[in-house]
Amino acid sequence: MTERKEIKKIPMGGFYTRGIAAIVLGLVFMIWPGSSIDYIMRILGTVLFVIGGITMINYLRLKKLNTALQYNQRITPYMAVLMMLVGLLLLLFPRFFINFIMIIMGLLLLIAALEQFATISWRRKYGAIPLFFYLFPLVLAVSGVLVIAQPFETATGVWVLCGAALALYGIIELLSSSRI
Repeated sequence: MTERKEIKKIPMGGFYTRGIAAIVLGLVFMIWPGSSIDYIMRILGTVLFVIGGITMINYLRLKKLNTALQYNQRITPYMAVLMMLVGLLLLLFPRFFINFIMIIMGLLLLIAALEQFATISWRRKYGAIPLFFYLFPLVLAVSGVLVIAQPFETATGVWVLCGAALALYGIIELLSSSRI
């Protein structure tokens, strides 16, 4: 006589919640990319400011109790002030940080393109290089210049792409959880 295993019902609420949340967040990123980037940066700024404030309060509390401070605790007030300052700057100037990060990325693209052009030039000594091999470094160089010239617009485009990927993830999560 064979025993029949009972299939347990798997609670699916978490999968559905995660899928719906991903779809909603992805749509928000796609519909309002500029605003959502600003809000994310402001949320990050708020978190940094609050953590810095809590760190400073804890440091002052320990100092008031005349607790012997260890070496790593001596730099705590400086780190707390730094976190609060960066948090405040993120709150006040979110686009500055976005632009800064994008300009750094643009410079990295340009450096990568220059390195590839140099490698191709060096390899030309050993034989002919098809023109096709110059295409990718050229695309990298143009991309780097565009990112540097229009940093926030580039970030917005990347944000829309991330939103689309997030929404697609949510759809796949819902579909796969309904199949289980």
